[in-house]
Amino acid sequence: MVCPYCNSDMTKGFLVSNRRIIWSQYKDHPTLIKGKSEVVPPGSTLLFGSNVPTFHCESCKKLIIEC
Repeated sequence: MVCPYCNSDMTKGFLVSNRRIIWSQYKDHPTLIKGKSEVVPPGSTLLFGSNVPTFHCESCKKLIIEC
């Protein structure tokens, strides 16, 4: 994948956590149930942690998460 910010090549990898990953508009929103304004990427589970496919750009230090 080519970085949409700087046009450098990106490296495929994974965002790994022993907990579920949730994107939210709000910083402090601990919940077990996904809200309407939240995104749970594929590969992120409540019981088994997270192994979310991502692309990393070494040049501009950005991560792209595929949802």
